[in-house]
Amino acid sequence: MDAAFWQRISAEPRYLDGTRHPLEMTPAEVEQVYLPLARRILVLPRLPRRVVVAIAGPPGSGKSAFAAALALVLNALSAGTEAAVVGMDGWHYPNRYLEEHALRSQKGAPESYNFAALRDFLRRARRSTRLAYPIYSRETHDPM
Repeated sequence: MDAAFWQRISAEPRYLDGTRHPLEMTPAEVEQVYLPLARRILVLPRLPRRVVVAIAGPPGSGKSAFAAALALVLNALSAGTEAAVVGMDGWHYPNRYLEEHALRSQKGAPESYNFAALRDFLRRARRSTRLAYPIYSRETHDPM
């Protein structure tokens, strides 16, 4: 990785999930982890479909940070906006719904997600040119 590339991706601070928590990565991490994966993703056939990359892991394992860093590197390599991070937490049922259905204490469990809406989004994502999707507020702990 050259210095110009590192400067391009680290010039301004990036924050996770609309919070004040900065995205932290080192040049070595970018070189060893994100660049090889991003290069592999960018050569996958995309047309007429979009490539959807899923990142899975247990709560608190760094999925959001990994996805944000990968999207940053993908977009820097492609000089555009090839990648967007769409977190699954946006498909939580709203807290009001969870409370009304005695599921608030189960938040994060499968029954606290609207999987039908997520499935429909993923089907649209493969072919649509413009997409809207919910995001999860780490401040209010509710989807928006």
